[in-house]
Amino acid sequence: MKNIVTQAMAVYQLAEGSKKRTQWLRPNARLQPNGNDCGYYVMKNMVDIVSTSITKSWMEVFNDPTALTEQELYDLRNSWATCFLDLYKP
Repeated sequence: MKNIVTQAMAVYQLAEGSKKRTQWLRPNARLQPNGNDCGYYVMKNMVDIVSTSITKSWMEVFNDPTALTEQELYDLRNSWATCFLDLYKP
């Protein structure tokens, strides 16, 4: 997929008259230590993306590859549960 996108960008940039090459960045996002919490990690990344005013680079947000602590995971679960309960008021 990376090669396809790189080639497509090269054709686009050539058509636009730009000689700038596509630069790929690899964000250093938090890594989960198990197979159970992937949804929470995705939601944590969503919160980080939406709540942060990125001014220069994704690296401003994704610069910590460590796992979430138990407290951070607990707080994240509570935040999302509160959000969903606030949206769903029977």
